[in-house]
Amino acid sequence: NPSRKQPNHHVLIVGWDDTFSASKFLDGRRPPGDGAFLIKNSWGTDWGDKGFAWVSYYDATIGDAPVVFSGVEKAGNYDAVYQYDALGRSRWRAAGAGERAWFANRFTAAGDGAVTAVSFYTPVTGTAYEVRVTGSVAQVAAAPAAAAGVIDVPGYRTVRLDRPVAIAAGKRFVVAVGVTTPGWDRPVPVEAPSALISPRSAAGQSFVSPDGERWTDLTTLQGMGRANVNLKAFVDAAGAADSRAPRAEVRGGA
Repeated sequence: NPSRKQPNHHVLIVGWDDTFSASKFLDGRRPPGDGAFLIKNSWGTDWGDKGFAWVSYYDATIGDAPVVFSGVEKAGNYDAVYQYDALGRSRWRAAGAGERAWFANRFTAAGDGAVTAVSFYTPVTGTAYEVRVTGSVAQVAAAPAAAAGVIDVPGYRTVRLDRPVAIAAGKRFVVAVGVTTPGWDRPVPVEAPSALISPRSAAGQSFVSPDGERWTDLTTLQGMGRANVNLKAFVDAAGAADSRAPRAEVRGGA
């Protein structure tokens, strides 16, 4: 595509060839120079060349929304993950205080253990963060910091807590993150409905705040009725890890 389009599909770039000849592309779609990315698609091996294809360096859209995966952790790093945002970030939103915002998720502990890490998205270079874990959003302002720092490279990041926080089976706990995003006035990462995802949510799960003291249920805000903040809590269990296999339900899209 020589002209810029709206990206509407995810592919994986697995290689490149600076000498890939422009003459290999179809007439009418022939780029002005050599070079192409090797991509792997998700439509099975009967598509393209056994599931792979070449996209010219001169394509105007493929670089619009790239993501680089670096330092991916192993699946067995923690005993359990608490999350509402299984589909990923689709929007940024403000919390009423410009570059500064807090966001939180409330969970119910399935067993005894300790919150040892959290993960969330940051939008810009040099985002400062602070993590607090407590029993309710009303207690966040007075809770001690479990971790704090500055994230140099924007994106999705797992942060290990300097001070793990114990949780008890059947009890609610809240994980909250405060961020300052230089030059960016929509600091809160949100999983909201989009052209590609249809998340589920409920009242009492996700909250946002301009200062860590005054909290608002995310689902009460305009356009956020089916949204959650992107914030996961990772737990090391006291004596036992998750043992039940996950259940998956596949339905036709709307």
